[in-house]
Amino acid sequence: MPAGTFVTAVITGGADANAGVNGQGDTVPMVFQTLNAGILPNGKPSRLNNCTIIGAVYGEISSSRGIVRTQRLSCIFDEEIIDIPVEGTVFNFGRNGIRGTTIMKNGKIVQMAGVSGILTGIGETGKALSETTSTSPLGSTTTLSGGDALLNLAGSASASVGSKLADYYIKLAEQYHPIIELNPGNTVNIVFLKGFPLDPVGISEYEEALANQPQTPLSSTAQILNTISNPLFERLPDDIAPRAAKNSSSSATQLLTPAQRYHQQGQRIPVNSPFGRTQ
Repeated sequence: MPAGTFVTAVITGGADANAGVNGQGDTVPMVFQTLNAGILPNGKPSRLNNCTIIGAVYGEISSSRGIVRTQRLSCIFDEEIIDIPVEGTVFNFGRNGIRGTTIMKNGKIVQMAGVSGILTGIGETGKALSETTSTSPLGSTTTLSGGDALLNLAGSASASVGSKLADYYIKLAEQYHPIIELNPGNTVNIVFLKGFPLDPVGISEYEEALANQPQTPLSSTAQILNTISNPLFERLPDDIAPRAAKNSSSSATQLLTPAQRYHQQGQRIPVNSPFGRTQ
């Protein structure tokens, strides 16, 4: 199956895709069922009919689409089960992503936060009207007459309750993120971005090659932290020493000083060695 092969499929398992700020790291699964054999380059037919494809989706609120990346493909050919990881994307109406319905669930919560803010303002205004502030050379003095005590009490209570309600609704609104509703039954085209085999021998070699692929390279800071060893760990007995220190690579061992090698091997530095006398 070379790169660029595509197949028409129907959504059998929809999703509510996270379209929030952290949506790309919070994907949900989707299930597709192929409807035809698939089209290879140069218009040649494939044999992907009635296969199942599993994908992961996140929402993109600016375009109201769910962006899907395929994960696995499973088929049965002549009583032979094929289950293989695949890398592909899903197109809908000629564009990348599946058109869905954007749903904002925090609208009423934001409205309640606004009402709570208005309540806070009314309470603070009533409290300010019930108090009289006089300025003298000794400073400012706030007085409260007996007739305005009830207004001051109501204003203080309203301001306190409104402030707490506003904080509560704001925190509650932050927990609700927009979603893109993707319903089952929609027809899509799945395009494979990388080629993959469909025979058992080729699949074994393909999965072995994937397993042997180098992982994402570490940053320079992470590489430095992995190279530097803790001298306290090197002095621990072998039965309680950290596994990472015991299984360190040869390149990290070569970076150790001779004195650190002696400590790592549980040996004492020779008395007449160029590293000095031991205590």
